[in-house]
Amino acid sequence: MERLTKNKRRMIEVLYRAAPEALYGLEISRLANIPSGSLYPALRSLRKAGIIHAEWRTPDDDPDGQPLRFYELTPNGFALAKGLNEGKVEGSAWRQFLPAAPGWELR
Repeated sequence: MERLTKNKRRMIEVLYRAAPEALYGLEISRLANIPSGSLYPALRSLRKAGIIHAEWRTPDDDPDGQPLRFYELTPNGFALAKGLNEGKVEGSAWRQFLPAAPGWELR
């Protein structure tokens, strides 16, 4: 990704406020006010970039229910969210929070 879009930034902020709790996609969509059609491609991009982690879980309030994919910030993602929240990350400075592994980029 060439830049951190408003939607991705809102998702990061929602996950930061929810930490240490993980949220599933529709919760993120509702809290960030992002339609699901835009949400899931952005979540996939953030996950691929190492900013968030995703894990399939059964919801605590419905142990017999359908597993949902829960999302939470990685340590790099949390540091990025904290910097954004404090106004310390501007422009392309967010890239410093991407893992150094080759092939990791935010699309």
